[in-house]
Order: sequence, then C-alpha cells, then structure tokens
Amino acid sequence: MYEKQLSNFGLTEKQAQIYEILLNLGPSSITPIIKRTKLKKGDVYNILKALKEFHLLRENQERKKTIFRAEQPQNLQKLMIEKEKRIASDKVQLQNILPELTSLFQQTTERPIIQIFNGIEETKIFYNDLMTTKSEVLIFVSRYDWDDPKMEKLIKSNTLKQFNKGIKIRALNPLLSEFSKRERKNYVNERKRKNIKIRFLPKNCAFPSQIIIYDNKVGITSMKKELITTVIENDNIAQTVKSIFNFTWDSAKSFHDASIK
Repeated sequence: MYEKQLSNFGLTEKQAQIYEILLNLGPSSITPIIKRTKLKKGDVYNILKALKEFHLLRENQERKKTIFRAEQPQNLQKLMIEKEKRIASDKVQLQNILPELTSLFQQTTERPIIQIFNGIEETKIFYNDLMTTKSEVLIFVSRYDWDDPKMEKLIKSNTLKQFNKGIKIRALNPLLSEFSKRERKNYVNERKRKNIKIRFLPKNCAFPSQIIIYDNKVGITSMKKELITTVIENDNIAQTVKSIFNFTWDSAKSFHDASIK
C-alpha cells in the first residue's frame, strides 16, 4: 500500500514491502513474513538485516525463536536526513567534475550545451553558476527586471554576492524617461560603488529579455510572462554576443553622457 512512498525515503521496493508487512503483522517469526512475500528465505533475511541497520526493525529471541518487530515509522525521518546529506554531497561532487566533463564533451563537438531553467528556483541555479565566473560579466538589462518581486529579490541578492566576490560587471540599461538627470546620475554612481558600470540606451532599446554573458556562456532570461532562462555554453556564441555588447557599449557613450549631464 505504501511501498512507493516508502521507496522515496531511501528504501528499496523490497525493503519497503517487508517493513510494511512487519507493521501489519506486529512481532513475528520469519515464517509469516516469507509467506506474505514471493522472496526466498535468504533474501528476506538480508532485507531484515538492512532494515535493522536503518533502525526500522529490532529482533530478539523468544522461546528459541527469532522474533522481528518493526520500529516506529518516525525513524524514517533519519533516513530522509541521510538521503539529503548524500544528495548534497553528490551535488558538490557533480559541480567539481562538471567543468572537466564539459571540456571533454566540447573537445569532440562544436555543438553548444543548452540548459533551460523554469521558474525562480531553477533560475537560482543559473545565478549560482554565475558566481563562479572568471571573467567580467556583461548584461543587457531587461525592462521587466523589476516587475517580478521574487526576481527583483534574486537580482539584488546576487548583486551583493558578486560585489563581495569582486566580480566586475558592465550593464547596458534602457533609459526610463520618468527619471530626472540627477536621479540617473545618482543611479550610475550607486551602481559604480558595487563594481557595476552602467551605460544608458535609448528607451526604444528596451529589451524584453535579460541577456547575461560570462566566460563562454550566454544566459537569456524571458521575464514578460513566465520566467524562463536559457543558457547556451559555447565559445563562439559567447564571443559573438560579447562583440555585439561591446559594439553597443561603445556606440551608446554619447547618448549615455547626454542623459546624465
């Protein structure tokens, strides 16, 4: 009945089956347990041994017979904690070897690596990767950056983390006409104190999506309706978008200077 759910907590399907049998039987010798399964006697003993190691079973001798009793289901919480620890450890190991595996993959193909992140929680994965950059970060700022409170909070949080790590950023920011020149200048100076150089663009350059370029990656985040981030990892593509950014940056200087003076 609960085998599938119990399997999610770290038990195998057979371990889950026998644990549930013990919960239903109460204290029992080996024979009734075997009768309720299609498993061999040796396999059942091995599973009982594993359940004992998980603190889900205890055994004792009664009248020269070994009696098995299920331990309280609350002990499953310990299994979940152990599972979470293993997952956390596996994540760290994966992040450590991922760059080398990616490098091996890219040595034999020109195909870009493409990842898609949906929603704010998955987008955090992209921003965490951004913190590992070894290069300057280039950003085409979206007009919708601040429309979603969760996205606004994520951007502000990562701006502080990037500053603390000494990451340098240049951002092309569409000009909002409702702000005065003084407010624009104050904004530029405030960003500068956080290692972010701003250059304003005309409001007709208001980008519907945010584009972030770093290392050999380009992250494009659509924010207008639902939050979707597409990350493209490829040297040639990243270099192309960097060139477009730098050309736009240089071309915007006159407009930017006029907008704050």
